[in-house]
Amino acid sequence: LPPIDPDMLMAASPELHFEDPPSPDEEFYLRCLWATLRLRLSFYVQLSGLGLLHARNCKILATDPEFEEFLAQFQSSSMVNTTKKGKGKLVTRLKKCNSLCAGMVERVLRKMPITQVKNVSRMLVGVADEDASDTKFFTPETRQIDSITVLEDGRLSLSLKKLLSSRDPDVDLYGDGAELLEKRLVGEAGLLQGTPLESAYAWALACRAAVEKELRFFKRDSGKFRVKGTDLQAGTLFKANDEDNFDLTSLQPDVIYYVNEIPGNKNTPGTPTQPIADIFFRTTDGHVVLIDVSGSNGTDVKKGNRGDRVATKEEKLVKTTLKMQTKMEGNEMAGHKGLKVHGVVLAPFDERP
Repeated sequence: LPPIDPDMLMAASPELHFEDPPSPDEEFYLRCLWATLRLRLSFYVQLSGLGLLHARNCKILATDPEFEEFLAQFQSSSMVNTTKKGKGKLVTRLKKCNSLCAGMVERVLRKMPITQVKNVSRMLVGVADEDASDTKFFTPETRQIDSITVLEDGRLSLSLKKLLSSRDPDVDLYGDGAELLEKRLVGEAGLLQGTPLESAYAWALACRAAVEKELRFFKRDSGKFRVKGTDLQAGTLFKANDEDNFDLTSLQPDVIYYVNEIPGNKNTPGTPTQPIADIFFRTTDGHVVLIDVSGSNGTDVKKGNRGDRVATKEEKLVKTTLKMQTKMEGNEMAGHKGLKVHGVVLAPFDERP
């Protein structure tokens, strides 16, 4: 995801200042709008050239009228005058700024040519800066790839712009994951239809499985699962958001699934949400892994339940998977016998020890 800190962007330019943003304790809908806006803003500034913002702050004459117009529109949208009060006013401002940034991101993405880059799937998940593998990834030719970035653990990857504008000729699902994340970045449904972080994880996990033929979530062997990553598909585990009504037998082994939750309205029915699991997969040896993605720690105020949001996800995932396992071992679900359910919470910004 974009390495540019959105808070720094908003502080660096008066036009990008968003007054009274949602707090970590706000309801999910507002936090989702805010998180998506921050990502879209960071991504657009990264794509359009951070140097434009630096030059502007240094009193250098603007050389990009489009960027200047964007700044003016963002300021106007973030300070929109409305008769609504409280959350209504905040929702209006968030939606206007999101729509503006989504349009700018889409405009930039349309201008980017798609190129075939061999082994770009490996670069998505990160590679060591050495040539120790049999694939000899770091040849003189591959070192000429532009936009190489260094991850926190020292591995090498590529900028999000380069990743989205590339396709792997040997891994078809790479393009599926890139298009999934693009839809979250520019589509209005993306504000509620999952989050960009969930889409980014689905893309990265699918590519890691395709490249390494396994996914490991814990250091111990019990956290390693053999999965080939043959495809990336939308799917569902539960019917009508009922954790007691599930079917794991229809899952294709080695396919990485993501939940495609679409909100409905008065004209168009949506798809039901799931009680748990944003991403899931089944292995050929009978393991089913359910993955919940959490963007940050903090408090969870849904239905008055305050507390650690990540810990709340962990607790619910443990209870649900245990209940599912118990039910599968009964006579009424004979087709599920032999399957083992596992739960994983991925929280990249969880700072707990």
